[in-house]
Amino acid sequence: MGILDDALKQFTQGGGGNASQPLVVILQELLVGKPQQPGVRQASPQQEAEVPQSSAAPQGGAGAGGLGGLLAQLQAAGLDDAVKSWIGTGQNKPVQPEDLGDALGKRAVTQMADKAGCSQQDLLSQLAAALPGIIDKLTQDGRVPTQAEINQRIRGQ
Repeated sequence: MGILDDALKQFTQGGGGNASQPLVVILQELLVGKPQQPGVRQASPQQEAEVPQSSAAPQGGAGAGGLGGLLAQLQAAGLDDAVKSWIGTGQNKPVQPEDLGDALGKRAVTQMADKAGCSQQDLLSQLAAALPGIIDKLTQDGRVPTQAEINQRIRGQ
């Protein structure tokens, strides 16, 4: 299995809550990006490699820019210290659910909670507990991986 499955297994076994399949889908959307719409052309690996990793998240909301977009969005919202701790070595700093909600935006949080079938507060609590460890595992070499690398790591390849 992939990183998400492993991390969520640890998360649920650690008493962090009951991670459900919808939460896995939400996390995949945040880390990989929104699912492609039929007929919409995806960027090639070459085009993805040309996108600067420090660019801000697209206006499409949380998840539209994959891991790089998510990290940029969190950093722009004042969570820079926490994000740097997740990418770097050492202890991962926690993030408060309400701060995460502010960073992701009310509209995006509402859509994700509806999709996951839970309250916004429950979703944010689960994301705040899971994201630091998952991002830490995805960036274990101290750098933000390319989308192709993220896809491989999430799928366990």
